[in-house]
Amino acid sequence: MRKLQLVALLAVMVLLLAACGGGNTTSSGSGNTEGTTGGAESAVPAPKSVTVEGTNDLKYLPAELTAEAGQSLDITLQNSSALEHN
Repeated sequence: MRKLQLVALLAVMVLLLAACGGGNTTSSGSGNTEGTTGGAESAVPAPKSVTVEGTNDLKYLPAELTAEAGQSLDITLQNSSALEHN
């Protein structure tokens, strides 16, 4: 009986490990790969510089940063709070 329980436990463990593994699937799809490059819309946006300030109330200003896809951001972090740090 004990041997049967061990075999069942090992079988369950193998199935769980097999379910977690893999994930490297390749697609040989026949999707449409043709398209246009789109002129000015596909141009890479100019780099953007942003200063993010840490405040006394443990918040950051601006609270959100936005950028266009592909745009480089130069982010400067500035601590303007009076809180002590390590």
